[in-house]
Amino acid sequence: NLTKPDTDLYGVANGRNPLEVLVPAFTVKTIEQSTPFAGASNGLTVTLTSNYDLADGSNVTITGLTGSQTPSSSSFSVQSSPSKLGTSGVWNDDGTLILTASSGGVTSNTSTEVTFTLINTAGNQNSPSVSVQATIQDGSGTSIGTIAQAGMELNGAALYEVSDGYKPLQVVVPVFSVSAVGQSTPVAGESNVLTVTLECSTNQIPAGSIITVTGLSGSSTGTDGSLPVTRNPTGGIPGQGDWNIGGTLKLTVNGTGLAKSNTYTAAITVTNPTVDQSSPVVGVEVSLQDGSSALGSMAQVNLTKPDTDLYGVANGRNP
Repeated sequence: NLTKPDTDLYGVANGRNPLEVLVPAFTVKTIEQSTPFAGASNGLTVTLTSNYDLADGSNVTITGLTGSQTPSSSSFSVQSSPSKLGTSGVWNDDGTLILTASSGGVTSNTSTEVTFTLINTAGNQNSPSVSVQATIQDGSGTSIGTIAQAGMELNGAALYEVSDGYKPLQVVVPVFSVSAVGQSTPVAGESNVLTVTLECSTNQIPAGSIITVTGLSGSSTGTDGSLPVTRNPTGGIPGQGDWNIGGTLKLTVNGTGLAKSNTYTAAITVTNPTVDQSSPVVGVEVSLQDGSSALGSMAQVNLTKPDTDLYGVANGRNP
């Protein structure tokens, strides 16, 4: 028998042995996102492991990331760990990202994580089909083969109670299915309980998010950064709100957040003006956050009013 080298080549065990053959492939090829909310800055994480060395000059091409609002760029910022796929790539707004191996390249059977940010589409969108492929070089500019295009593995779990929310560029426009406001009395100069009712049927509103109610103008209740809030249920809505005499109330969601399709009420007490006043337009919007991490926003909408009489006053239940 002829003696064989029994040495590795291009990261393939015993790759110098005659007719030792291994089909180049990514043995790990996953991708997931950080937020499914429309218009948000979305951090995507790609994890790759190949069965061949991807030496300097090798290219990894990810395709199918369609629907984002991120413009094309030849110096698109990325981060790779270990830092063998560079700090920038070529991004095309058709959904293609090209990465080039450098600094010694990626060693076979070693996991590499690449992160980058895209701007989500402004409308609802199902996650597209995302694929990855590679051209393999030997480090001296010579091509030795390719990794054929293959679909990436996706995390099908819900994220912030959005179905398939971890899948790349799965996007939902977050909206309130219920958003209403009413009052306890229209009598001038009296203490008046204003109650806001909210329900979101598209997603969870995580802890750290800020709900801002605007337009509650005309009361004589002074600015108070810790105005008492009566809430039902007691979890999610805070027991205090940041009130501004101009009519703005900010509520920072706590606990486990506001669950999808659950109804929440928040009530504050203010003092009515001493003169006649028509009910102002009252709006609500949300800065969606997970702790201190920004996730997107819920656009301002006008709160629905009861438009019913109280004590013989037309529309007396309107705030």
